[in-house]
Amino acid sequence: METCSGCGRVNVPAARFCTSCGNALSGPSAAPLPPAPPPPLLPPPPPKPAGPARRAKVARNVAVAVACCLAVFGLGAAVGSRAGIGDSGPPTTTTTLSPDDQAIVDGNLAKCNDLSYSDNASFGATCSSHGGVRKWLATYGRCADGEVIRISDTAKCGDHGGFDKLLPAGFVPTAAKGDLAECNDGTFSDNTDFDATCSSHQGLDRWLAPYARCTDGTVIKLARSASCDHHGGFGKLMAKDYTPPTTTTTAAATTTTAPPPPPPPTTTAPIQPLVPPTTAPYVPPTDPPSTAPPVAAGGGHTARCNDGTYSDAAHHQGACSHHGGVAEWYK
Repeated sequence: METCSGCGRVNVPAARFCTSCGNALSGPSAAPLPPAPPPPLLPPPPPKPAGPARRAKVARNVAVAVACCLAVFGLGAAVGSRAGIGDSGPPTTTTTLSPDDQAIVDGNLAKCNDLSYSDNASFGATCSSHGGVRKWLATYGRCADGEVIRISDTAKCGDHGGFDKLLPAGFVPTAAKGDLAECNDGTFSDNTDFDATCSSHQGLDRWLAPYARCTDGTVIKLARSASCDHHGGFGKLMAKDYTPPTTTTTAAATTTTAPPPPPPPTTTAPIQPLVPPTTAPYVPPTDPPSTAPPVAAGGGHTARCNDGTYSDAAHHQGACSHHGGVAEWYK
């Protein structure tokens, strides 16, 4: 039996350490064992070459890792959005067009009576296979050459390069450079064939000025019967407050619109002093007769025209032919 010198516990003879306190027991059997030699140091294994298969495997692993991160991030963003957290700004507002506005975006012109939409720009036949036109999607449209039309079943763009597009709901037509008249449909016309001006726009409402000038300088009063065909063609509109020039040219002669000249002054003889009668009774002096020629009626013009101008035509035929006809003959 071996007694521990540290705690006094009696241990079995073969014990090398006390079973109570772990103290080494005396005796040959309690000699400590020599330490084990350290393991030999081995060099690290060389790195494996990165061949095509390894690179492909690494790429796959990276792709999988990125996909996982994106999935986790998207799920977190969705959860945060629902919870009202993690918002980086105000919510995005999506604008939804009305069916009519969407139909305009899609290129349609009218809503038909069967509630379908039509893009037929032959306006007289629009919706002809769908029960007729229920409503036009805009009031005005534009032809390919810029001509503005009021959308209706009588509208046409055939002489203007074809139909281009509908104009916005708030569009209001305005006169452009070169326009002569406002039409009954609210559009404006530059047609210098005056008897046909606004003929495709429900007729003429008003001329934009009372007078216009032809290319050769002739001034005309705008009317259905006006023409610049014999004066080099149409030139331009005159200002609204423009008064006719002093001289205009007609087909037969030159017309002068100057006012008639004033009458010549009356010649008065000087006052003679009073002489008392002697042998003969006193006779007061008298004015000598006037030698001025009489003023012709109309200031020497042949006729006055209906548009207020005068004609000096040598013959009645052709006088005032482009000025509304003769109002009064002077010769």
